[in-house]
Amino acid sequence: MSQEAVSELKQRGTANAKVNPPAPSVSGSSSPVKTQSRGPIGSLEHLKPDFVLKVLYLVDPKTLEPQTESDTNLTRLVKALDLSGFQVSIRPHLDSNHLLVFIKLNDDLFAKLAKKSQEVASFYGVVTPEEVSTAERLRLVYSKLTGLKTDGNAEITVAEGSWKFIETCVPVANHDAIQKEAKDVIGTLSKFFNSTFAEHQSKFLLENYGTLPAFYFDLNSLYINWLCILSIIGLVCNSFFGRYSKVFTVLNLLVSLFFYLDWFAKERYDSRNWKLTNVSLLETARPDGKVKPHQVLLRKFLFIPIAIGAGLTLIFYQLSCFGIEILLTELYQGPLKSYLSLVPTILICSIVPIVTAIYTAVVNSYLSFENNATRISHRKSFLVKIFVFNFLASYMALFITSFIYLPFGYKLNSYLPHIDSYAEKVSSYRTYIPRIPLLQSDYEINKLRLNSQYNYFILTNQIVGLLLEFVLPLVLGKIFALPKVKSLTGPAKLLEIKLTDPPQEKEYLDSVRKLVELPEFSVDDEFRQLVIQFGFLALFGPVSSLGPVISLVIELIQSKADYFKLLKLTRPPVPERTENVYPWTAFLKVLVLVGTVSSSAITLMYNGGDIVASVSQSSVKTNWYLILPFIVVGVLFVQTVSFFGEAIISEYFSETSPESLKKEQAIARLFERDEEEPSKSTYYNNVDDLLKFASILPKRIVVEDKKAK
Repeated sequence: MSQEAVSELKQRGTANAKVNPPAPSVSGSSSPVKTQSRGPIGSLEHLKPDFVLKVLYLVDPKTLEPQTESDTNLTRLVKALDLSGFQVSIRPHLDSNHLLVFIKLNDDLFAKLAKKSQEVASFYGVVTPEEVSTAERLRLVYSKLTGLKTDGNAEITVAEGSWKFIETCVPVANHDAIQKEAKDVIGTLSKFFNSTFAEHQSKFLLENYGTLPAFYFDLNSLYINWLCILSIIGLVCNSFFGRYSKVFTVLNLLVSLFFYLDWFAKERYDSRNWKLTNVSLLETARPDGKVKPHQVLLRKFLFIPIAIGAGLTLIFYQLSCFGIEILLTELYQGPLKSYLSLVPTILICSIVPIVTAIYTAVVNSYLSFENNATRISHRKSFLVKIFVFNFLASYMALFITSFIYLPFGYKLNSYLPHIDSYAEKVSSYRTYIPRIPLLQSDYEINKLRLNSQYNYFILTNQIVGLLLEFVLPLVLGKIFALPKVKSLTGPAKLLEIKLTDPPQEKEYLDSVRKLVELPEFSVDDEFRQLVIQFGFLALFGPVSSLGPVISLVIELIQSKADYFKLLKLTRPPVPERTENVYPWTAFLKVLVLVGTVSSSAITLMYNGGDIVASVSQSSVKTNWYLILPFIVVGVLFVQTVSFFGEAIISEYFSETSPESLKKEQAIARLFERDEEEPSKSTYYNNVDDLLKFASILPKRIVVEDKKAK
């Protein structure tokens, strides 16, 4: 293309899109695109896109022409979007190897999509609001973008399969609302502690982020309320009863149980109040989810041996690190003991993440084989498989100390001569190996070990977690944003660029370019943190009744920081619509039941708080045959109360839904009937000009350093 042609293309442009008269207005939908003459790619000011796609678009560093593969990929993408009714606009990104492709579903098509979605929902008893929120619009548009072609969608699977060159898909229809909310929150931090803020927060999240983040912050708020109650109980019990108090154990279990039942009810209240009842029946199919339901269920059961094997492997590593720690910190009597005591910590901090990463990779591979029918069922299956591993990684050290080390540690005395003999053999194997001095008699356990471990997990570990979650990403973000570092981590050598954005778009594009580089907000990670913290209180709360007070302070900081992170430090997730937060609610119940066993046992084993360290007897103060009946009674009580509580709550919030047969028949008729002939749209994408514009972008933005040449 000649320089004159490029100049003419830049100056006059061609009309990117013509549109019909405005469709009926809906909340969250953007105004229709007007006929523009501001360039072949249209005006973002009038387009008001739904999503932006970050697309890999490699160019030749010498000719600045796009590589053949990149050019082909972009052509295929633009044509696929055009055929599916998306309005397309292209802009340069921050580097020479990527483009930003802004897309918006045609208003006429969206109106039909929303109408059909409402009709389908009505057959399942789902009541849909008349006004379509921004989150609901984004959900529907995303389903149009990624759904099956057989259902009339584009089937563009972001970052997967033949669409791997699309690196991210970020919602931007809610961009202005999020920016405004962030400014309001930062400007008035006192709002965080206002009683009306939770209501405003839920409404804002539902409008712009969908149901999962709204559910999370509701759970977080409820959890903090119950932590306040438990903190008061803890402070009183700590003053009068000390550690391992029977009174605190009973009250702790009751608070944990009632918190679970309160959330069980709140979840259903939110579901009904937000008109989410039965929406799980409307889950859209994944492109590759074509296996029959009974086969998927069978494959889920086939994973059990893998999970057991992985769990046993993790337990073996943790026990091995525990043995090394006892050897180096309590039996070793030589020099450099303070330094050697760091070895087991280093081992556990390195091995557990590696094993977890390997297990996660195995789970992801297995999920491809499992082939769940919908995205939500795929996500739930992943969470269930991962939680077993999270449980062991989080609590196994305390279980080992509580039920192995403290009760049976004194028995190590009889093995000390054998350990010393083995150490002598090792030291005599080579002359350069020094003699390993070990304790040979009168070994006493560290009676404060459980207390110090619990204090570490409930305080130090949570503070470190806050720093890693909020401070480290900011530091790493600034480091990776440096041009030299970015050129090393990028897919190809980056060229120096100079952006020439239209003045009316500059501020918006600067914000979006930063947005697409941020990590995505993972609501499941936030659920996991909350549930794991709850587990420490439910399972090992009697170790220190001050644990709830510490957790309350941490959680107050965490909840506000999470909201700020959602608004400013992460890119928004694609909104989803779910009627509950399964499996997280089920995990809460599991922790309550396991906590009934572990906390009751720990309290009865070490009641009084003064654990005895002896060379000849166990630290356990009560015989097991006296402990077991209390555990059984406690489990039966918790299970009975939870069973009847769940039944009453479910009955209270139950709604009669239409018969399945009628629903299926009605939906079949809906999709089989001939659609009325749509009015011919005057909108079109000028695909050729879009692609020409993309091909000349590198020449427009790359700065050629002639002096260097």
